[in-house]
Amino acid sequence: MDQQPWLVVANAMFLRSVAIAAQGAEEPATLARCRELEPETAGLHDALPPGLPVATSVEEWLASLWDAIDDAATARRLRVER
Repeated sequence: MDQQPWLVVANAMFLRSVAIAAQGAEEPATLARCRELEPETAGLHDALPPGLPVATSVEEWLASLWDAIDDAATARRLRVER
């Protein structure tokens, strides 16, 4: 089973929580660093609607994003396997 999509999802969810909890106008250091280390995940995070998810379940939220998640996971896999 390919773990890349779940790694990307978990990291994007973490980044969203960091961004929402951040104080001030500056980007959180964690998100800035992720842009260097995990650009696919940071890109997925940036593509998410602002704020917290409004879906009634995690499954519903993920289903609406699965194409973007799959694209990010594929790009990550290709980068890591080089």
